[in-house]
Amino acid sequence: MEMKKLISLLCCVFTSLLCFPAFGDELSDMCAKRDAIFNKITRGNATDQEEQEFESLTSQMDALANKKIEDNTKRSEELNNRLETAIRHKEQALRFLFGNTPGSGENLGTPRQGGLTPLQVSIPSRTLNPDGTPNVLDKNHLVGGVSSLNIQLGNLLDLGIKDDPRINEAGQAVAKYSTTLQKFIADGKDWANYMIPWKGFGPSSEAADIILDEKVKLHSLGSAQYQQQRLIDEVHVSLVTNILQLAMTGDDAGLKAQIGEAATKDLVDGLQQYNGQSVDQGTWDIKTRQDKQRLLLTAAIEKDSVIQDLMNKLHKYNRHGKASMTISHILPMILGTVSLVPNMAGPAAKGALYTYYYMTGGTEDVKLLKEIYLDRRLESRVNVLSEESHLLLESVSIAKNTNNPVLYNVSTSLISGMTSPEKATEVLK
Repeated sequence: MEMKKLISLLCCVFTSLLCFPAFGDELSDMCAKRDAIFNKITRGNATDQEEQEFESLTSQMDALANKKIEDNTKRSEELNNRLETAIRHKEQALRFLFGNTPGSGENLGTPRQGGLTPLQVSIPSRTLNPDGTPNVLDKNHLVGGVSSLNIQLGNLLDLGIKDDPRINEAGQAVAKYSTTLQKFIADGKDWANYMIPWKGFGPSSEAADIILDEKVKLHSLGSAQYQQQRLIDEVHVSLVTNILQLAMTGDDAGLKAQIGEAATKDLVDGLQQYNGQSVDQGTWDIKTRQDKQRLLLTAAIEKDSVIQDLMNKLHKYNRHGKASMTISHILPMILGTVSLVPNMAGPAAKGALYTYYYMTGGTEDVKLLKEIYLDRRLESRVNVLSEESHLLLESVSIAKNTNNPVLYNVSTSLISGMTSPEKATEVLK
């Protein structure tokens, strides 16, 4: 019986935290009545009937509080769904007004899919010029420099990712956690963890999972953006590989599975015109090949808008002025010391300290976790450029040695798109 009373007392303390006006007069009245009985129990003069009533009130309050929480959760979800619907309607309106729909030749420099921009390569998926005339290049063109072939890789990438369930799931998570409501909830959780540390080993465990790439939980904007970019980068490399495979061997099975038969047929038709051309012969030695890859990778990194965007976000954490650095050392130390004072000044100083952290991007552990996600996104993007630069230079070398004009045109076109025609000429000379 004593243990039962102790549990009831603990339940009383916990449910007292829920007795705010926001829960309504009914719960407030029950709180007041229950507290009166609780005072008698602590003094030891409560009757058995009052103890039973106390337990009954506690159970009723728990049930009522749970119902209120469920109702508020449902209302929050409904509000979030309405916000997401409004965002979708806005995007549809923009696409209708400006024609920025997948496959319509949108500006490839504009971030999409949660901030991810495809590699800056332009590959047309049709064989007609804008004026309706056939897109036929000079058949007598002697291959030996940068190809005049133009491939809309961004449009083909859209076709490759539109039906991928994992990418769609990550995209929905990005849209969800980008809303003002979810950002407010995230800030509230950080504030609560700062005041009363309840996350335990959560942040360090999550950081290790990200670094080791063992698992990614879509529970924040950073994790959703990383998962989305990582998956799209995988599709991007696979798409370039399948295009090169088609150009080298004529095997279009992988490309059909990725972008569909219609887009594959358009690409195949556009490549037929290069059959019968000649390719300049020549072989690069190992040192020259390595220098060319470094040059291509460096130029691609400098041009890639996603990498530049990620670097700008990271620079916010390491480019502070002297005054800002000095304040970051002095102000938290003063407020932290005052927060130890055993009066009202203590909680006020702690609140002021978190306000400072909030205005500067969050506490240091929150910033570090955000930086880790940005680092992994940066690494994923650089890996894409590195792997594709290797594939393209290898394809050029194979095309030269086997006199394959189709493979040569495709490879040099993609190299030109990764950098610029001038830089591509320097790489291929």
